[in-house]
Amino acid sequence: MAGCNKDLKVYVERGFSYKEITVQCGSTSPTGYPHLCVECEELYKDVDWRKEAALNGETWGEDDY
Repeated sequence: MAGCNKDLKVYVERGFSYKEITVQCGSTSPTGYPHLCVECEELYKDVDWRKEAALNGETWGEDDY
């Protein structure tokens, strides 16, 4: 997985509010796409991660496209 492994602060739902957690750049988010820092976001802005995974033999459900 791409990413520079910098620490990023992200917010996740917790009850009726949000909690701040620290993740590494390139780790997978709950939506299936990676958490990326600003520099990596710019570098990989044209990459469709789900299509790339399909080319590598990983399968996704019909609803995931």
